Amino acid sequence: MKARRKGVAANSKRTPTVRRIRPAITPVPRPSWPGLLSPPGGRPGPASPPPSSPAASASSSAAAASSTAAQGGAPALDALGGRPVDLAVDLGRGLVLPNPVTVASGPFGYGVEVVDLADLSRLGGLVTRSTSLKPRSGQPAPRMAEVAAGLLLGMGPQNPGLEAVLDRCAGVWARWDVPVILSLCADSAGELGEAVRRLEGEAGIAGLEINLSCGGGGRGGVIPGLDADAAASYVAAARRGTDLPIIAKLTAQAPDVRAIARSVEHAGADAISAINTLPGLVPSADRSGPALGSVYGGLCGPAIRPIALRVVWEVAQAVDVPVIGVGGVACVDDVLDFLAVGASAVGVGVAALADPMLPVRLADELADACRALGARAVRDLVGTALPARPGPPSTRGAEWAR
Repeated sequence: MKARRKGVAANSKRTPTVRRIRPAITPVPRPSWPGLLSPPGGRPGPASPPPSSPAASASSSAAAASSTAAQGGAPALDALGGRPVDLAVDLGRGLVLPNPVTVASGPFGYGVEVVDLADLSRLGGLVTRSTSLKPRSGQPAPRMAEVAAGLLLGMGPQNPGLEAVLDRCAGVWARWDVPVILSLCADSAGELGEAVRRLEGEAGIAGLEINLSCGGGGRGGVIPGLDADAAASYVAAARRGTDLPIIAKLTAQAPDVRAIARSVEHAGADAISAINTLPGLVPSADRSGPALGSVYGGLCGPAIRPIALRVVWEVAQAVDVPVIGVGGVACVDDVLDFLAVGASAVGVGVAALADPMLPVRLADELADACRALGARAVRDLVGTALPARPGPPSTRGAEWAR
């Protein structure tokens, strides 16, 4: 696995947005974790088993604090009553998340819709719904169908247009502590470049996510995420228009996602997000036609998690920039799985619709998991399942299809 490239701010007009770590507030019960942690390139170390009782926890915590204080060092306890864990994630170009758990594009809209439902200040980051230069009405109803282990969504990139979003939300975002990452979609690289240039001087935007599952900029009019040259042209157009951090969001539909990942990295992406929803179809209840007004919909939820893990696994071995894993995250074990296959951060999608506070709790539980595994920083858990040398792509051979 190649060493990750650290983001370096170039000479630019904009001051990079830097976020500091905010400690978690509400404690959660510690799960029982496996006994050993093997950091990449390091020796296995003993786990830190959870205390047998609250009294034992308090006693050991107090002893640790007293010992550190006696030596003149910093306090040994954080807000959760345990050893401090470094949860910060550097996505490059000055974008530092306070913890690795973000809300993926979609479930929280633009954030202003859920301020009374979730403690946004404790999120690692918030990605907005995809926004286009001009308003879009989206797809006809019905737009949602339940399927086994997920949802089939036929929303389309419905949004009021970039100008309206900035007028209503940018000032609010600027007052928030959570890094807000604006998701952009466009029908062409030129349109995307125009949208990015419109952001010049706007406050409250910590970074951009380029949705490569929208538009038809690829060969034959296919979405740019299926064509390496088209994907690179979208990212390059955004890069020319801004010095904000750029995250390229990939689709698992690509025949070889590694080629797409390399192309967007070379075009200037500071990080990669994987994956977007996958196209699917279900019939209506009376089987007289498709269940969705859009005919096809985007499949999301736990049903796509193995696919997302596969893509993150492949991409992490192909690029040097950080990877954000998205797809079916619903519990802390899912977070740990994504970190193990190479993700530096994760995005919670459809699960946040049912439980808006889930991303916050997952960050707390991840801190506890790090303590139990003996990890002082969450980066120690990244890539532990990756091979020492890059493995073959999933498109090689058909053993898995038999």
